[in-house]
Amino acid sequence: MGVLRFLLPALALMAMVSSEAGAQGKDSAVQLLKVIGAKDETVIGATKEDAERHGAANALEAIARELEKVSHMVVWQYAVRRTASGASEYAAFRRVALFKQGVLRIEPMTTDFEIQPPPK
Repeated sequence: MGVLRFLLPALALMAMVSSEAGAQGKDSAVQLLKVIGAKDETVIGATKEDAERHGAANALEAIARELEKVSHMVVWQYAVRRTASGASEYAAFRRVALFKQGVLRIEPMTTDFEIQPPPK
């Protein structure tokens, strides 16, 4: 628990230093983030609106700020899928809960694939 007290503000600081950390492929409105836990990792997506709603410069900072305030949050998990034309793209797969005690690190992720916005 003590490590998280120092880790989350550090993540927020790193996000501020690199204002658009993890530039996304093809000017996407969604920023992909890799959430790394002790046993696994998952890719999540956050929109620019999510960042603005939390008063953050980017999605990484927004997620770090929110996890610092609350014990958990629900986000969209993203996965690669094939389009009808056979191209690969990232799309929202399902809603998952992140618990701050399980998050070791969050890092921005880049891709050359198209990134689809989450369902409304």
